[in-house]
Amino acid sequence: MSTGPRELPKIEIGGVDFYIDLRLNEFRQVHNFMNRFSIDDLYETEKGFLLCFDPQTKNLFNGTMQEYDSRKDLLELELPMLKQMDPVGFKRMIDKWKEDNPLLVAMIENIPLVLRDKKDSKEKKHELLPKKRVRSGKRRKL
Repeated sequence: MSTGPRELPKIEIGGVDFYIDLRLNEFRQVHNFMNRFSIDDLYETEKGFLLCFDPQTKNLFNGTMQEYDSRKDLLELELPMLKQMDPVGFKRMIDKWKEDNPLLVAMIENIPLVLRDKKDSKEKKHELLPKKRVRSGKRRKL
């Protein structure tokens, strides 16, 4: 799978086209990159996400409950799960997380980790030590 640049998927929210960028964890308006909002600002449900969209600002509603009650143009919308909106980006995000968290992956998947002991090159079960990349590009154990 290529990890190079790709065209981000678009999703229409309240009549406005947004890119969904899982790497930056945000929705970004197609024709105005300054207009963006974080995925973390959405309310997550079992089926996806809920949001209150303000067509005047073309962004999430940001106001008081009184302002919300008085505004008739606000849109309450439901979005699908991230995996449905951007399957390629979601897979990359999960793969990156697995690469960065091998201990958690092993715990979740209940995989015994086997490492070789350098002294006698016999297999021993150990915790997998995270490796840190040094400036020379070589990896070393912490």
